[in-house]
Amino acid sequence: MTDSPIPGVYSIVCKPTGDKWVGSSDDIIQALRDHFTCLADGVHVWHFQRLYDLHSPSAFECYVIAETEDEKQRLDAEQHFLDTGKFSLNIDRNARKLEPRPKGLPLHRPTNINPRKIEIA
Repeated sequence: MTDSPIPGVYSIVCKPTGDKWVGSSDDIIQALRDHFTCLADGVHVWHFQRLYDLHSPSAFECYVIAETEDEKQRLDAEQHFLDTGKFSLNIDRNARKLEPRPKGLPLHRPTNINPRKIEIA
């Protein structure tokens, strides 16, 4: 594992069910640690929390989907993945969370997608 932050888009997959979460961060490892801290504390979104409570933490795998340092590209890429509808654990379908999603603007669609599994300590 690297000590320097990995910026980009990540996913968390529940192996027994295939349910997925997608997110983006300027520090993917820290974002994943934050997710699992919330899950361990019982305060994540309810359906993600339910899966965590039903299965062990080892039932989840984490992946880096796309690496990019540019925040706009990260958010556009996350939005692209949210729009596919394959990430059932995300309640909020707007990657920009607090700002309205711009209409008609082209999104950055990541190319050369090659997810790689990562471990968090």
